[in-house]
Amino acid sequence: MSYPKSRLGKLFIKKADLLRELDSVLNAIEDDLESLSGGIRTINFPIAIAAIQDSLTPIPANAVVYSCMVQVVTPYTGGTVIAVGRVGSLSLLQSASDNLPTAANLYQAVQRTPWGVAQLPVRVSVAGAPIAGDGYCVISYSLPNP
Repeated sequence: MSYPKSRLGKLFIKKADLLRELDSVLNAIEDDLESLSGGIRTINFPIAIAAIQDSLTPIPANAVVYSCMVQVVTPYTGGTVIAVGRVGSLSLLQSASDNLPTAANLYQAVQRTPWGVAQLPVRVSVAGAPIAGDGYCVISYSLPNP
């Protein structure tokens, strides 16, 4: 079916206006989601045998961490220790005595730990020069309500 040019032009203008409006609404929703407080958020990232491993997603400034889990999937070589924290406080969320990397298991440290005034990634420190082992680090946190 063929439309007169005048009708097609109005159709395209309306479509362009609609797309601009939709883009504006989606940007506003995204901004609102970034500023939400009170909801629990999760960071989940793999850990291997490297000495220092940082999450790609940082924890925002002033957040509160409620849970730190280390899940050992493939047991690490004997003598390995794992701590979870951030730069300046490497065992803030889970110390080496909170998990046993040589045994496949889920090690959880339930807490209410203030993250601090800087946005930083989660840092997993693996010591003992393991030659094998892998797992995951899972952090649950929230921004305080205003």
